[in-house]
Amino acid sequence: MITPRFPDGLTVEQARGQYRDRFGAIEHERSYLVTLLYPTPQAKPAGAAVEEIRRSYDQRFQQEAVGRADGAVKASF
Repeated sequence: MITPRFPDGLTVEQARGQYRDRFGAIEHERSYLVTLLYPTPQAKPAGAAVEEIRRSYDQRFQQEAVGRADGAVKASF
């Protein structure tokens, strides 16, 4: 689901998350953190691909929310 949209690479980390559901109960669940790095000139197509991934995950796993955080970074390999 993710690799075809970001074939140059990505990082997936398992985590344990918690959130307050729409009924006010605290829910605990296994979570995943996905880190994607891509050049700024590709930001618009990459941003659209991230939204497609979020929608797909939301529908497939019936989530109330799938978070996203964006920020500019300098990286070298």
